[in-house]
Amino acid sequence: MSINTPSFQPEPFLPLLPAIRERLQSSRPGARVAASTAHRWRTSGVKGVRLKCWRVGGRWTTTAAAVSEFIAALNSDTLPPPTSAGKRQAAIDAQLDAIGI
Repeated sequence: MSINTPSFQPEPFLPLLPAIRERLQSSRPGARVAASTAHRWRTSGVKGVRLKCWRVGGRWTTTAAAVSEFIAALNSDTLPPPTSAGKRQAAIDAQLDAIGI
């Protein structure tokens, strides 16, 4: 008796910068998305949305699906409101005060 299991085909990891440059174009004709922009999307994100990335063999990689999800999330109407560091710290301080620390 054989069991039919769906074959799992993981999506290939792509180097971070080429993956972004293949799917996005800069707002200026002839310009490319800068490396610092790609890494900012990975670390800080945009409007609370970060690009999913993985460290593979010492290089930052992503997938085509992750880039598509990042773009879709930025274009959705349900983005969380951005919070400043000051507001975030004030909220943390209020929580600590509430528990007596």
